[in-house]
Amino acid sequence: MIKKYITSALVGLGITQMHFHSNQLAAEETFYEPSCCIVGHDPIDPCCVNGGYPLPAAIAPECRWDFYVKGSFLYWSQLDPIFGNIAKRIDTLNGATTTNLYLNHRYRPGFRVSIGSEVNGVVLDATYIRFHAHYSSHFTTGANQAIQPVALPLVTLFGVNFSEYQPDAHLNLDSVFLSAQKPVYTGKALIVNLSYALALFWQHQKYVIDAITSAPLPAVNGVIVTNHKAFVAGPDLGVRATALLPWGFELVAQIDLAGGVGYQYKGISTASFPGALLPSGLTTRGHFMHFHAYHNGEIGLGWSDYVWCDRYRINLEVTYNFFTQHIFYFGTFEGQPISSYSIHGWAFGGRLDF
Repeated sequence: MIKKYITSALVGLGITQMHFHSNQLAAEETFYEPSCCIVGHDPIDPCCVNGGYPLPAAIAPECRWDFYVKGSFLYWSQLDPIFGNIAKRIDTLNGATTTNLYLNHRYRPGFRVSIGSEVNGVVLDATYIRFHAHYSSHFTTGANQAIQPVALPLVTLFGVNFSEYQPDAHLNLDSVFLSAQKPVYTGKALIVNLSYALALFWQHQKYVIDAITSAPLPAVNGVIVTNHKAFVAGPDLGVRATALLPWGFELVAQIDLAGGVGYQYKGISTASFPGALLPSGLTTRGHFMHFHAYHNGEIGLGWSDYVWCDRYRINLEVTYNFFTQHIFYFGTFEGQPISSYSIHGWAFGGRLDF
């Protein structure tokens, strides 16, 4: 009988102790504040939600604000006949071409900056791109030689001989993209985003030709300055895919297609050339509308990781970019308009999500 009472007392004491420990654990869980959230080890903290590899590949830092900033250093150059074979050196005795002459690329740093935020599953992004290119050369001649232009915004000078020829070309391209991006597929190792954007372009092409004519014309030093200024606005449609590889590496690819209507202003002024070429001080201007279309491609390799208790995500990327612009003009215009062109090169950038 005594043994029965002792057994009952021990059982009751055990239940009481279990109940006490259960309440203590509940209290600890209620007031638990981890110093560092470790995904998979800290289910109590509501911020512990990581969408990074090898879980679904969505970008999701801990306790995130759903903002990101991104910047890239651009090493781009232009592919365009007017910035390539600009003139030729000929033998004045037989007219044969002896040397093709090219513009030299004077590199100027470009950059691309972005800021974005996620709102109800849609990423709103604003991006600014600055690409200002400069090309210049200085050509001279020897005995029985002359220089003739083969690519020039002013075709009137084709076939004219020069003893000295110094072309200088600039392309200033400033672009703003205001986009809304929506994930169309988010898997364990692949993200595919579709973006719709309003694309705004400001571009300025400037050519300066400083040259001295030669026989059969008298030797006269003249300058031609050509300016093209254009503004374009229109829609942009883009697709970007990111494949996550082992050790945090990523393979990225993107393509954009856009179109828009633009307004362009052109002014050409010349001075000091003989009247047989162009009247001294002649100025021509043109104002016209055009349809602007372009496609942009990008492919490269990136690396990403979560830092500081997974509350920030950093991404580094190296990509090769190819941009082509096509321009179609409405009606007729005076003089030579701005031309279609292509840009290619490397981009070295980084992104911070928080």
